[in-house]
Amino acid sequence: MLKNKSGGIYVEAALVMPAAFLIALALIALTLFFYNELGTQVRQHREELAAIEDSRQAHYLRAQAALTAALEREQA
Repeated sequence: MLKNKSGGIYVEAALVMPAAFLIALALIALTLFFYNELGTQVRQHREELAAIEDSRQAHYLRAQAALTAALEREQA
C-alpha cells in the first residue's frame, strides 16, 4: 500500500467542499425565499383586513345614515 498519505486530505477536501458549499448556498436561498413569501402573505393579509374594515365602516355609516333619516321622518 501507500506509505505516504499526506495528499489524501486535500483530495477529500476537493471532493467534499464544493458539495458542502452548494448545500449551504441552497439553504440560504431557501430561507430567503420563504422569508420573502411570508412578507408577501403578511402584506396581502393586511390589505384584505383593511378592505374588510373599510366595508364594515361603510356598512356602519350607511346604517347610521338610514337610522338618522328614519328618526328625522318620525319627528317631522
